[in-house]
Amino acid sequence: MQLALQPLALLRQKNPTHLAELEAALAEAGLKDEDVGYLPLVREEITDWVALIRRSDSQPFAYLHLDGW
Repeated sequence: MQLALQPLALLRQKNPTHLAELEAALAEAGLKDEDVGYLPLVREEITDWVALIRRSDSQPFAYLHLDGW
């Protein structure tokens, strides 16, 4: 899974108007950008959600309504 994780810099670039949501999730988990990657989520026609994943243990810790593609 580690190889599939996308960097948060890319997520920030794709969602400049939603940075507060991302910052809040990181602050709540006590993590920094380099500690986290993300995976886009897909369910039928819905493609604008992402899972934030801790790089240390590959576990998701937050789901955000952001464009990950």
